[in-house]
Amino acid sequence: MMNHVQIQKIAALFIVFTSVVFCPNLHAGIDEKQAVLTMLNAAYGPYNPNVKGWVTEYEGLMYKFRILDKRKISTPKEERIYVLTGGDAKEDGDVGHPTSGLIGAFIGVENGSSIRVIASARALPFGGYGTAPDSFEFKQFGPDYYFGWIIDSGYTAQGQTSINKTILLPYGQKVSDRGNLTTCDQDFSVTVDKTATGVKVFPLIVKIKQEGKSGKVREKIVVVPFDEKAFKYRVPKELSSGC
Repeated sequence: MMNHVQIQKIAALFIVFTSVVFCPNLHAGIDEKQAVLTMLNAAYGPYNPNVKGWVTEYEGLMYKFRILDKRKISTPKEERIYVLTGGDAKEDGDVGHPTSGLIGAFIGVENGSSIRVIASARALPFGGYGTAPDSFEFKQFGPDYYFGWIIDSGYTAQGQTSINKTILLPYGQKVSDRGNLTTCDQDFSVTVDKTATGVKVFPLIVKIKQEGKSGKVREKIVVVPFDEKAFKYRVPKELSSGC
C-alpha cells in the first residue's frame, strides 16, 4: 500500500499534468502565423490561396498584397508582431509609371488568445509602374522599444535617378511617413544613431559618397535630428530636393 507521502507526490504530479494538458496557451505567447493572418484578413479581406496573397481595391485598381517582412519582438510589457506588406497593381495590360505600388504596415500585440492592432497603415503609395518596393530595413528608432522601417524607392527620369529612403514609424494608431530622404547620389546610406541620449527618437546619420570632376570620391556625413514637437525628422534641403 502507498503511504501518505507517496499519495501527496502523485497528487502533485496530477495537478502539474492537468495544467499542462488543459491550459496549453497560458504561457505559449502569440501564434505568429495566426496573428499575421488575423491582421491582414481584417485589412484586406480573406487570404486568396490561388494568388498566395490578398486581393483588394485601391483607388479604382485591384492590387495583390504579399508579405514583405514579419517578425516578433518581445518587450518587458508585451509581445509584438510587426508586418510589412507590398501591393502590386493587378491589371491587364501595361501599368504606367504614374501608377504607384503600395506598402502596408501593421503592429499588433497579444490580446488574450488573439491579436490587437495598435498601429497600422493599410495602403501607402510607393514606387511606380504599379509595383511595390521590396528593399527595406527594419530598425530600432528609439530607446523605448520603438521600431519601424526604412523603405527604399526611387525613379529614373531624363537620365537621372532619384533615390528615396522613407522612414515609416508608428505614431498614435497609425504607421506613417515621418521623414523622406532623397538624393541623386548612388552611394547613399542611412543608419540610426543609437548612441544618442536624452531623446525619444534617435537621430539619423546619412553618408553620401560623391564623385567629383577629377574622379576623386568624397564622403559627406549629414546628421538628421528628430523634431519631437512635429514628430518628424528635420530633413535638410540637400536631402529633400531630389534630382
